[in-house]
Amino acid sequence: SSGINAEWPLRPGERRHEELKLEKRAVDRITEDVRKATKIEKKQNENKIAQLQAAVDEDKAALEALEDSCGDLVVALANLEADHAKAYAEQDKDYNEKRVFKQKLQFKEHQIIRKKMALVKQCDPNDCFKLDLNQLETEVKEWTEEQEKVKNFYDNTMNKQGNVLAKLEYQSKNIARKVGKKRQEQADLKLKINALKAQQEDELHNKSLLIERLEFDTARLETNAPRLESDLERLEVFKVKFESMSQVKSLYDMA
Repeated sequence: SSGINAEWPLRPGERRHEELKLEKRAVDRITEDVRKATKIEKKQNENKIAQLQAAVDEDKAALEALEDSCGDLVVALANLEADHAKAYAEQDKDYNEKRVFKQKLQFKEHQIIRKKMALVKQCDPNDCFKLDLNQLETEVKEWTEEQEKVKNFYDNTMNKQGNVLAKLEYQSKNIARKVGKKRQEQADLKLKINALKAQQEDELHNKSLLIERLEFDTARLETNAPRLESDLERLEVFKVKFESMSQVKSLYDMA
């Protein structure tokens, strides 16, 4: 410095002035850090709350669905037991009727066989042999026809069920392939949505930080403006005082 300022004595509180400027910057830095941390952690907690709330709602819905399903299964179990009891009773009745009918036929057959054996003793053995041979041929033919019917029924049943199984297996593989592709598409879309949401949240978060900082600084400026205006008035007084003292000092130096 030169002139009057060079000879002007050191202002009182110079060190305190510098300390306050440093303290002011430090306070502002901490305030800004806390403000940003509040914004970030508040958003993180909001996301956690939303996720937990969604999980709770999903579990409640799943519980309600399970309760409804269990209720339906209890009813189905009771109906199954009742239907089975009814079907078994009808089947048991049919079985007993057929068993009694078979026993009657067996009893009748035994009576006929006894009569036949008694008559065989009174007939020519060759005639009896021919009769037995004819009976065996007839029974073999009948049982063979019966066997063919059973085989044909088996083949037809297996063919029908095989066709149904083949059709369903094809449909199952085709649907599984489509489901796999659709699930992959769903997963890809979810990833895109999550990435877009994260990007949008970051953009909004960063912009909100800037907006809040503008509001914060604006509030400071609004508070500081009247104070600066007051300082202007005081500085005008200081200016007059300084000029007067400078004139006095000049007169003193001239003398």
